[in-house]
Amino acid sequence: MVFRGSLSDITLPDVLRLAALRCRTGALRLHREGAEGVVWFQDGAVVLARSDQASALLGTMLVDAGVVARSDLERALTVRDEQPERGRRIGDVLLEMGAVSAGDLEAFLRDQIHRAVKDLLGWEGCTAQTRC
Repeated sequence: MVFRGSLSDITLPDVLRLAALRCRTGALRLHREGAEGVVWFQDGAVVLARSDQASALLGTMLVDAGVVARSDLERALTVRDEQPERGRRIGDVLLEMGAVSAGDLEAFLRDQIHRAVKDLLGWEGCTAQTRC
């Protein structure tokens, strides 16, 4: 499924439903003036989402909720940045350190995805491009 165009012709919920019905894997990139967002699918399910305007960082969310100590987050950021395999996710580093439980990490990741998708659903006048 390849889609490129304005979301005035088709709505974001329609695109999400279509990806789910067809069990697609890929990414939907959204653009509007001054902002970008992306929703990743795997077998039709939303597995990750990001919005420039609702981009609460996972580490910050965990610290603000009192789940992770700020010192643990700072140590995890240092570990991540010092390791040769760049691109490691901070949640994975915190989990390996024992600073967060798998259950808490999963719950906060779901919340982060929910916030991003909710923000993207409110975008008007944006363009979209997908490769699924």
